[in-house]
Parts: sequence; structure tokens; C-alpha cells
Amino acid sequence: MGKADRYVDFLADHLLPELRKTIAISKDPEDIGIIGASYGANCALYAGMRRPDVFGLVGSLSYAYVPQDPVRKSICALRRLPLRRWYTDCGTKWAPDQPQRDDHTGVTKDLIALALEKGMVPGRNFLGIVAEGHYHNELFWRKRIGRCLELLFPLD
Repeated sequence: MGKADRYVDFLADHLLPELRKTIAISKDPEDIGIIGASYGANCALYAGMRRPDVFGLVGSLSYAYVPQDPVRKSICALRRLPLRRWYTDCGTKWAPDQPQRDDHTGVTKDLIALALEKGMVPGRNFLGIVAEGHYHNELFWRKRIGRCLELLFPLD
């Protein structure tokens, strides 16, 4: 994943410890989430897979297509996923001026199938959504982020 390992380790080993010096932030991975959109969704999922000791909650909105995706390969290689909770989604359209493209819908459908195959339970520790008519942009991510937050950080 390029240099994502350095980024994820920086967040886990440097940024979070520094923040904890002034802000009460849990050290329990069941309380620590990372969320991203587009390539940020790929990085968020990578963070949860690489550092489950830190990031137990993952939100990946509009996971981007990457040829020979190393994150998807690592998911395939595992019997069970190390994630405590995982939200993934996508729209079905790319942009209004590109009606022939979609929001990597097939990739997200594949991730949903892998999550179920690896033992994640919809509504309990997993939610995968394909949002019909939604585009790959901030306006539509904002429409879906509430579902992500509800799964990762339930009020119960």
C-alpha cells in the first residue's frame, strides 16, 4: 500500500500517544476508530488490518479500486478478520458528468461478501451498504456517515 504502513504506524505510535497527553483517549481498540473515504477508505481498512491492537473500529466509505489490492489479498488470506466492527459502503455512480462509471460498486460488493465469509455479522459488528444513485463525493459521504458512526460507536 505504498507508504501507508508508515502513516498508520505514525498515527498509532506517535500521534495517538501525543494526543493522550492532553486528551482523555482510550487505549482500548474497541473504542478507537478510523474512518476514510475513497483512498482514505482503503487506508482506514489497512490501518485496522495492520494495527488491530490500536484500531478496532473501521469505516470505509467508497473504497477505491486498486489493481492487485494488498488489503483485499490480506483479508482473503485470513480465516477471521481482526476488526471489532467494520462499516463499508459505496454509491452506484461516479459523477454526474461521467454516467458510465460507478463508485467501484463491484469492489464494495466483494468486500461485503468477504466480511460475511470471514464471520462478521451484519448489524452487530458489520454493515455493508450499496447506496443506489449515490455519487463518489463528499455530499453523498455526508449522507452515509451517520450509519457508519452508529455502527462503530453505538449509544447502547
